[in-house]
Amino acid sequence: MNSMLSFYPQFWTQSFDFEGRTSRIDYWKIVLVNLIIGGVLAKVSRLQLFISFLLSLPSALAWR
Repeated sequence: MNSMLSFYPQFWTQSFDFEGRTSRIDYWKIVLVNLIIGGVLAKVSRLQLFISFLLSLPSALAWR
């Protein structure tokens, strides 16, 4: 039994094979996975920015 995300690496290995066509469902599966990955990376980036802000806050308050 193939895993649920087995199509994703297959997409990247065959992305420059311009013979044949893909189905609409395969296209939208890739779009959905890319949106989820992008959303997770955006949340991690915001969390990192928030943590760096909190860590710099004591030094900013001590400057006054």
